[in-house]
Amino acid sequence: MAATLKPDSDGAERLASSTIRRPSRLLPASFYMNKEVYIRPLRLEDAQMSYQWRNSPKIWRHTLSKPDRHITVEMEAESLARILTRKDEKRFAICLSDNGAYIGNIFYTDIRDGEAQLHIFIGEQRLGGKGRAYSAVCQILDYGFNALKLETVYALVKEENLAAKALGRRAGFKRILKYYSDQAGANMVRFVFTKLMYEQKEHLGMGISDVRGRGGLLPERVPK
Repeated sequence: MAATLKPDSDGAERLASSTIRRPSRLLPASFYMNKEVYIRPLRLEDAQMSYQWRNSPKIWRHTLSKPDRHITVEMEAESLARILTRKDEKRFAICLSDNGAYIGNIFYTDIRDGEAQLHIFIGEQRLGGKGRAYSAVCQILDYGFNALKLETVYALVKEENLAAKALGRRAGFKRILKYYSDQAGANMVRFVFTKLMYEQKEHLGMGISDVRGRGGLLPERVPK
């Protein structure tokens, strides 16, 4: 059955959306706000905007997966309806603070055993910059370590994706592994951010550095 889209009546909805119960008293409404952007739970009507991003090759050139056909708004809505039921994912929209405009997505997947994989993209690329992606990352780290009680957040980034690596550097993620991915057909880098790093506020000023394992540098390629 096709998903039904309803008009977005509140473009400025905050994380305290009626679709998601506020996860923790540690997270007041202002906790997720900054001058440029806020994050809120992704919702079905967001498909009216995000289907356009699915059809932009520029957005997906550095990702592990990408659409293999033209995506319609109905297809995007049906996909989003399925995605939003997944128990091991938490998906958020990135919105401008001044007018509530929806400009991108940030989300966790594979949430299990205290870990989660972080993903982010700015769909409205003309509205990127000004530290907006960085602010969204800081906000979802707040959510992950406070509400979800995560121990580790990791990201898998193509070696050639300079923008993503620069974002990771600013957010304090540590580079721990380089390997070749058959799926992506490219060299990949695994970055991590731990609860201890969060408590030490490394996302507020520390940069990426190679993590030295016991006995030497962690392997440059995933063993087969």
